Amino acid sequence: MIIEDGVLICYTERNKIVVVPEGVEEIGDWAFSYANICSYARSVLPERLLALPRRTRCLVEKVILPPSLKKIGKEVFKFEDNLKEVVFAEGLESIGESAFFSCSSLIEVTLPKSIKSVSENAFNKCLALTKVVIPHVLNGSIAGKRTDNCISESLFYYCSALKEVYIPEGTKIIGPKAFQICISLTEMIIPNSVEEIGEFAFSSCSSLIEINLPESIKSVSRNVFYRCHSLTKVVISHAVNGCIAGKSSKNCISDGLFSQCYALKEVSIPEGTKIIGGRAFEQCKSLTEINIPDSVEEIGEQAFDYCINIREIKLPRGIKKIGREAFPCGVKSKLENILVAPENETYCSVDGVLYTKDFKSLIHCPTKYTKTIFVVPDGVEEICPCAFEGCENIRKVVIPDSVIRIGEKAFRYMSNLKTVVLPTFLNELQEETFAYCLKLNNVIWPTASFNIGEGCFRQSGFKTISLPDNVKSVGDYAFAYHLADIAPSRIVADKVILPKLHTAVSGGSRCGGQRQRCGDSGSGLR
Repeated sequence: MIIEDGVLICYTERNKIVVVPEGVEEIGDWAFSYANICSYARSVLPERLLALPRRTRCLVEKVILPPSLKKIGKEVFKFEDNLKEVVFAEGLESIGESAFFSCSSLIEVTLPKSIKSVSENAFNKCLALTKVVIPHVLNGSIAGKRTDNCISESLFYYCSALKEVYIPEGTKIIGPKAFQICISLTEMIIPNSVEEIGEFAFSSCSSLIEINLPESIKSVSRNVFYRCHSLTKVVISHAVNGCIAGKSSKNCISDGLFSQCYALKEVSIPEGTKIIGGRAFEQCKSLTEINIPDSVEEIGEQAFDYCINIREIKLPRGIKKIGREAFPCGVKSKLENILVAPENETYCSVDGVLYTKDFKSLIHCPTKYTKTIFVVPDGVEEICPCAFEGCENIRKVVIPDSVIRIGEKAFRYMSNLKTVVLPTFLNELQEETFAYCLKLNNVIWPTASFNIGEGCFRQSGFKTISLPDNVKSVGDYAFAYHLADIAPSRIVADKVILPKLHTAVSGGSRCGGQRQRCGDSGSGLR
């Protein structure tokens, strides 16, 4: 090993057990780096050392550090995947960025009482690490900047065997991704000093069962508990700040905060919360009810999407904005009713169906809507995306001429829908509007010129169909998988786009065929 002025600059041997000699005060950046003499060392060492033989790993299994050592530099033991044990002596004050990154055989770490700072990624991807002892609150780094009283960013990221670690009292910040993919963690006690939790901090901790956010907490960023599949209970005592659409936001449930927490049964949204972020509770499949306080003004896109066991949603008087696909839909949803406080000035509900207060937009029809015929009220101008998705009881939909826009996937997966009356002046059917409506075989078309979007009637009940004269174009896969023939009586548009069909159409255009103009050879038009 090469030591100059108390700094171990480069380890050049191949011993399994390394004893760093007394007197060494610092292990320099990349000193045990797998790339032989590290790039830093090569730039500062004399020429006589540059001829040292190259190697791929140190193959060290145990390192014993002396009491004189105060600093371990960055990436010192990075990728030393044979390293199983490090004996830290009292006197060590700081561990640099990625110092033990991907030391995949390291089993246990006990930091000395003298430690003051542990930088980001220090133990990232230590796959065999089962236990860490942190004696007291530490300083560290977040986003490359020195940060006091924190668990550094990505400090234990992907330590998949980690079962035992305690956050010291006095810690104020848990950095982004600090414990992400620690899949063996079953318990995490967050001390009453913590004020901020960074994005993805506990994401994919799939064995974590319960979380209590302390009174001290001020900010919980996006996706903090994303994919915590075993999490059953979360206690949030008061409104907190967070992150919406990538920006800091006050009094909110952050975007994706509990997304894909499949086992989550109990969570309370505290009074004072104003925004429920996009995908905040997406795929929380065990939630059976959610209480939205009067203070909430905005619900983000897909906030409760695929919360399939929620049967009723009550919207308070303060709601002013609802993002697209905010509520459960699809064939597995059990949603029966959406209620809106009468005092609400923006939204209302009729027969459990959600509309804007002016009745210009139909936003969401509960999947378990019981009537077999749905007549969209006259005056409605827009049917929102996915509005009727999965409504299995409806057999006929009548859409008035006031409707000028139908969102994509609006009637998708309506397994018993047979008949649709479209508005006279509709000029476009969007992507997958009636896809997977397996029994749909009767459509009253608009009389105005209109386009049929991609996959619009994919896997519908049509076997044959005559498109009207006013069809301007037909998107790819528009009638895929069930249609046997397309028979326009006359083509009046300058250009017609044929769907890519699984069955041949008249004239020989088959699945996978390219878009074709009127009059092209093999267009299949009659």
